[in-house]
Amino acid sequence: MKKGTKIALIVIGAVAAGCALTLAFGGIPLVKKADQEFTLYQDFEIAPYPYADRGVPDDYVTLTYNEWTVSTPVELECQYAGEDDAEAKKQLFRAEYGDGKYAAVFFLLPDEDGEVDLTGASEGDNPIMVRLRDYIMNGYARQHGYDIKDMYTFCDYMYHMDREHPGISLRSGLAYYGFAECQDNAILFNKWDYHTDNADGWFDIMNNIGSPDSFCGCLKLYPKDDRSMRYSVILRASDEETLTYMLNSVKFDPGKAETEGDIT
Repeated sequence: MKKGTKIALIVIGAVAAGCALTLAFGGIPLVKKADQEFTLYQDFEIAPYPYADRGVPDDYVTLTYNEWTVSTPVELECQYAGEDDAEAKKQLFRAEYGDGKYAAVFFLLPDEDGEVDLTGASEGDNPIMVRLRDYIMNGYARQHGYDIKDMYTFCDYMYHMDREHPGISLRSGLAYYGFAECQDNAILFNKWDYHTDNADGWFDIMNNIGSPDSFCGCLKLYPKDDRSMRYSVILRASDEETLTYMLNSVKFDPGKAETEGDIT
C-alpha cells in the first residue's frame, strides 16, 4: 500500500472515530450549558395535589357556570352590573362576608391551544430538517415516555422533565438544551398536578398576587378526549383553607362548554 493511501486511511479513520465520539459524548457540554443557563426549574415545585382528602363543608353553596361547578362558603354575586361594565365581568363572581373574608371565582373562556409540532412540518420546513428535528426532539421525548402531539402532553413533559438524567449523546444534548429552554419559559408558578375523571391539568399557585392576604390560583384542565382544548378557572379566597375547599369542590363537564352560563 502506498504511503499516501495509508495516510488517507489513517485520516479517515481518525475523522470517523472523532465523529463517533462526538455522537456518543457530544451532549455533555450542551447539557452543562443548559444547566447553567436555564435554572428556573430550581425555584419552582411541581407536585401532586396534596389536599384532596379535606373534602368540602356541607354548608358550601354551589355555583354552576357552563362547564364548571364550584362550591363556595357563601353565595357569590355576578359582578356584571349592566352595559357600562366590561363583558368579562359576566364571568366574575365575588362576595365578602364577615371580618374581611371574601371568595371570588373567575371563569375564563375555553382556549384552543391546537396541536404541537416540534419538527416544523406544519410550517412547510425542509423535509430533511423535519426528519432531523423529529429524530432529535420527538425521539428524545419518546425515550422518556412522551409522544408530544398536543399542548397537554407538551406541558406535562415540560413540568416533569428529568433534569437529573439528561443523557450524554449529541442527540440527547441537543434535545435537552431545547427542552430546558422551553421549560425555563413555561414554569412561572409553583403547581399542583390536578386530575378529574374526564380531564387532567394543573393548579397554578398564585398566592398573594395583588394582595398580601390573598390566596389564589388558576386551575387549567385539558379533557382526556381533547388534549388541545384548555379550560381555566381562577379561584381566590381570603384564607388558604377556603381556597382548598373551593378547589376540592370543582366539577368539570366539557360537554357543557357551548351552553349559555347557567347560574344556580
